[in-house]
Amino acid sequence: MKKLFPTFLVALFYSLSLQAQTLQGRILDAQTKQPVEFASIGILHRDAGTVANEHGNFVLNTEKARSGDTLKVSMLGYESRLFSVPDFESKLTQGNGTILLQPQTRNLQEVVIKPRKTKTITAGNTTDSKFMSAGFTSNDLGSEVGTVLRYNKKKPGKVENVNFNIANNSYNNVFFRVNMYAFKDGKIGENLLKEPLYTDFSGDFGTLTLDLSDKNIYIDSDCLLTLEWIKDYGQRGLYFSAGFFNSDSYGRKTSHGNWFEVPAGLGFWATVVHEK
Repeated sequence: MKKLFPTFLVALFYSLSLQAQTLQGRILDAQTKQPVEFASIGILHRDAGTVANEHGNFVLNTEKARSGDTLKVSMLGYESRLFSVPDFESKLTQGNGTILLQPQTRNLQEVVIKPRKTKTITAGNTTDSKFMSAGFTSNDLGSEVGTVLRYNKKKPGKVENVNFNIANNSYNNVFFRVNMYAFKDGKIGENLLKEPLYTDFSGDFGTLTLDLSDKNIYIDSDCLLTLEWIKDYGQRGLYFSAGFFNSDSYGRKTSHGNWFEVPAGLGFWATVVHEK
């Protein structure tokens, strides 16, 4: 028994922890076989994830993974897929390094504001301070930060634009994905958008504004407006205006990682039009 006990411990440890490795693959549309650009790949609750590039290619470090962990592949407009980490590795091997995503069919009821009396409000934090700032918690692909947009009107409001106050940017040009998530009782839910939204910024500082007036995006309750890091620009610095006593802000380190509250409210806000 004394000789078997250490062996049992080794076997038990191996079953709980996979050998650290790097997985490489490609995300393709199941119907067209074309690349799904900027798809998210992440191990749930492990802060281990990444984002595919424009060609659908990705590299994922599984050092933090355990054999029983769940890995998620997702992209707006496609059905998400869930795998165990060993099954995902096996799928890559059997599928010539590719993962197929099935296009999603959505029957969405369109909301239209009729030409009656309307009111325009600002939701989120308009702070533009350069003295207090905060940035992404990491440069990992899929790193994300955002601010809660408070909305408590009786009727849905149309999002006209979203804005991000940048206090300092040391990159020549940065490219982001914009997301809006359901938010209730401090919990962050599913993405509310019907299609991916992207924007870029160049300059040392200023307000990044994305016009959404033709997108027909409506909200009927609180939501979380975020920017997501989807390209690798190296270790420099990008910081957003921030302040205390603002609407709450949240972040996560990488794709499908755990959300956490940011100590200061980031200068993210939206213009919303609603019927009186």
